[in-house]
Amino acid sequence: MSGETPQNIKILVVDDDQNIAEILVDIVSAKERAVDVCHNGLDAVESIQNNMYDLIIVDLVMPKVGGLAPQEFMELDGNAKMDAALRMG
Repeated sequence: MSGETPQNIKILVVDDDQNIAEILVDIVSAKERAVDVCHNGLDAVESIQNNMYDLIIVDLVMPKVGGLAPQEFMELDGNAKMDAALRMG
């Protein structure tokens, strides 16, 4: 395996509680992982529009726009794709 470049994994963490978001970032962060954070569903939808994620970890209960909004957007947008989602309630 020498000479191989590790695949960069892009992760989005979405939680309105900044402390929980920081804990999740600490858990999933690693050398080969890029982690973005959004603190509401609207910002998450915008981030999904502009980036390709391998994993999205999202809080379902948030003010204004809940955690299902990013997933609903992705289902409607044929260009938005990801490999996995983890929803927290």
